[in-house]
Amino acid sequence: MPTVNFYCKILFTLMILLFIPDNLTPSNLPTTKDTSNNIQQIEIINNNIEFLRQNISKPHDSLKKVINQTIQLSLAENYSYGLAWNYFLLGRFYQLKEKNDSAIIYYQKAWPLVKAQQESRLVYAVSIGLGNIFWETGNYSSGLELTLEAEQYFEQHNAIENKYDLLNLIALNYEGLFQYQKALEYFNRAIESARKFQQEDFEGVILSNLGRLYFKQGDYQKALYSIRKGVKLEEKNLFFSSAGRSYTMMANAFLQLQQYDSTLVYLKKAYAHNINTDDKVGLARTYLGYGEYYYQINQHSTSVDYLFKAIEVGDPIQLDHEILTSFKLLANNFEETGNISKSNEYLKKYFSLYQQIYNVERLNQLNSLEHRLKLQIKENQIHKLKIKEEEQTIQYLTFITIAGLLFIILLLIFIFFYRRNNQLLKQKNKEIHQQKNNLEELNKKLILAETNAGKADEIKTRFLNTLSHEIRTPLNGIVGFSSLIADSKLSEEKKPHYWSVIRKNSEDLMNTIDGLLELSLAASGSIKINQSTFDVFNFLDQLKVEIKEKYSHLNKEVDFKVHNNTSFKKLFVTTDQEMIRKSILRVVDNAFKFTLKGKIELGADKKRGFLQFIVSDTGLGIAEDTPGEIFIQFIKGKNIPNNSGGLGIGLTITSYFVKLMGGKISYETELNKGSKFIISIPANDEQ
Repeated sequence: MPTVNFYCKILFTLMILLFIPDNLTPSNLPTTKDTSNNIQQIEIINNNIEFLRQNISKPHDSLKKVINQTIQLSLAENYSYGLAWNYFLLGRFYQLKEKNDSAIIYYQKAWPLVKAQQESRLVYAVSIGLGNIFWETGNYSSGLELTLEAEQYFEQHNAIENKYDLLNLIALNYEGLFQYQKALEYFNRAIESARKFQQEDFEGVILSNLGRLYFKQGDYQKALYSIRKGVKLEEKNLFFSSAGRSYTMMANAFLQLQQYDSTLVYLKKAYAHNINTDDKVGLARTYLGYGEYYYQINQHSTSVDYLFKAIEVGDPIQLDHEILTSFKLLANNFEETGNISKSNEYLKKYFSLYQQIYNVERLNQLNSLEHRLKLQIKENQIHKLKIKEEEQTIQYLTFITIAGLLFIILLLIFIFFYRRNNQLLKQKNKEIHQQKNNLEELNKKLILAETNAGKADEIKTRFLNTLSHEIRTPLNGIVGFSSLIADSKLSEEKKPHYWSVIRKNSEDLMNTIDGLLELSLAASGSIKINQSTFDVFNFLDQLKVEIKEKYSHLNKEVDFKVHNNTSFKKLFVTTDQEMIRKSILRVVDNAFKFTLKGKIELGADKKRGFLQFIVSDTGLGIAEDTPGEIFIQFIKGKNIPNNSGGLGIGLTITSYFVKLMGGKISYETELNKGSKFIISIPANDEQ
């Protein structure tokens, strides 16, 4: 007769496969062949997958043969979709057979394939199956690495909200690695998710796991309270296997409180559930609980017997944590009975296994992975805000566009009627001598028409004045000072100053127009790279002359220097020379704009395959809410005066140019002390 555990395994498999919809087809996936035979082979693979999905809950050896045949067929057809499915099914087959080593191999083969195929539900199934094996076998580092990677995947797809079992697995692995605060955080998230989606059965499992966390922290009363709530929900929803493990943990809590009668009561309840559900994991933990109980009441030989049973059950399924604890208790028992050699033997086994489980280097890698995950969450939030802002901007622009079109239509209608009325007036004037009886009426109409014409002229004049104002304003300075220079009474000493004003206004106007054009081209992706090979040393010398000529009329209290490394005399690089020149000039322009006194320096360096152009100044520095926001269009530093020139697009364009060339731009800044910008481009150089 099938055991309860057999039906539990079937239920668990069906729960996983139910998350994967029947209508998922690989028709949108690319293949490497395009023949009728290829189509027939793909159809065979897909039919096999459907058959295996429906029958994997009964892991007979005949299924294994079908899976292996389908894997070979998928390899022959280079069909990644088929491989992903069948590696997962073979891993699930071995997991149900309790052959964890083989299950891990095929789950790990499936993992990169299902992520590459963007099969979210299959990613979910593989991460849960493999994650459970890693956790149950005590491989917490690998388990945490896998589950955090799965969480990052679902965060990127905004689908983590209902993954309560994945959050539970992350918490369990953190607990195994003694990171209790993080474990508590994920347990609470998992409980909240399970309640939100009314998963009462799984809520019970998480509450029991939370109780074990409190147990490890030494809060036994809190542990018992949480486990009691959990086991009640587990038994209500027929999760007897989980209930058995929960009873073992309750027994351990009573043992720590030295309530030995209660300890035995709950160990017996746990043992009954373990046997009825054929739960080897739970049985190993129950045997371990008996071993700890008899050790505490000084019945060492009985304790040793149960500990050997725990190892015997746990070793084939790789329950490293339970085996680790058994080794330690065996060493203590043998020490108590005076068998020092045996005690030392199990101490060595304990320390050897301990080093395998708790690997410090892996822990550091996992902390780094979690940090990247938090950054990804923050980037997602920022991206959502940007999308919302862009939508609002589009709405405003749409409203303005519609209003403008309506205004133009009304203006055209008005002009049409205005001209029509004028024609009528002319006709009436011709007929005035023949229609003297209607003179008074015609005069009234004439007065009315003249009044309307005056209003039309007034509206037209106001519209033209507004339009011309928007064009003439930036040119007023240029025209005004040009007139002054043309005045013969102007002294020769003042003319250079006025010329510099005209030149500055002209350059500002041209820079504004060029900037807006370049920003528009960048937004449309119309800018292309024009690569050429040039001498870095000569390039810097030319820049030095150009910058000094351009800014020689500015503040004399600012000293500009170019540090040209003589080692660059024979250094040639291949990239877009004009784009690099524009990028450096825009950064230098910012430096001159916000440096009142001190110095501005331009230099170059070569590091790790990159050619770096460095612009430093002693100006205002940059104040910003978020690092890097100065590269966003129309945003200036918070400490920049409102009346300062520029639209705030120079660094945006520079950043776009540098990235287009495969490089990067970074900066260092300190308020009131200055800034340093570093433009790095790949140095495809030839010495």
